Amino acid sequence: MSRAVRFGIAAAVTILFVTLALTKPAQAADLRDWDGVNPQGTTCNNDAATVASADIEYKGNRLGTVELRYSHFCHTAWARLHNDMEHVPGDAHVGFADVVRDSDGLTYSCASPPGENTSCWTKMVDDAGGTVHAYGNIDPFPTFGHGNADAITESY
Repeated sequence: MSRAVRFGIAAAVTILFVTLALTKPAQAADLRDWDGVNPQGTTCNNDAATVASADIEYKGNRLGTVELRYSHFCHTAWARLHNDMEHVPGDAHVGFADVVRDSDGLTYSCASPPGENTSCWTKMVDDAGGTVHAYGNIDPFPTFGHGNADAITESY
């Protein structure tokens, strides 16, 4: 093998290793770029699945559901709240949801407007190999009285 060919192969291998070394950290850094992004309209929403859910109940009445949504493609999670309370003018019945990254407590929230079958979803958190959970709350007053109607999903 000629000296020029050996030099060409060595240069090509060097360029390959340098490219891989520079690309790997950039890809890892991109993982956190999803924090705080709305999942709607992203590729993350395309493969999302509900991985945990919990009914929000008060005094035996189901008021809605909080779901933990997860994208395996993006490795991100977000909360989605379904508020099933019938809207009555003057009643609160507003719902709230949080997605919480368990490792550092990073939290994003959303609020559903009053009205039957309304929903909201939070912005995304990257799970970065850790776990996340969702929390939901719906105000039952005055239909079911004063109190707290909330639920927490299992961590995923």
